[in-house]
Amino acid sequence: MCGVYLLWWAAGVNDMLVSSNIYQGMYLMEFAFFLVVVVVASIVTTAHHQDGQLAERARQKLAVEVVAKDRDLASAHAELTEAAKLAVVGRLPRGSPTR
Repeated sequence: MCGVYLLWWAAGVNDMLVSSNIYQGMYLMEFAFFLVVVVVASIVTTAHHQDGQLAERARQKLAVEVVAKDRDLASAHAELTEAAKLAVVGRLPRGSPTR
């Protein structure tokens, strides 16, 4: 990033020398400004991409946790269903026919 500012400064010096008719050349400040814009856009895009990667990793981690919790809930539901069945069997009078 420091190199970009150095080029921008050099373009400013170049433009000042050209406008003072010290030497004939082309004005470069517009190109240097464009370079700064491109570098800043690149930095912002990279940061946005990294944020997206972090969000995707967090989403994947949460998806794994949801699957694990879903498995735990299914297991607990099966245990409760079995306990309810055993409770009903325990209330049946002995010797009565069951269907």
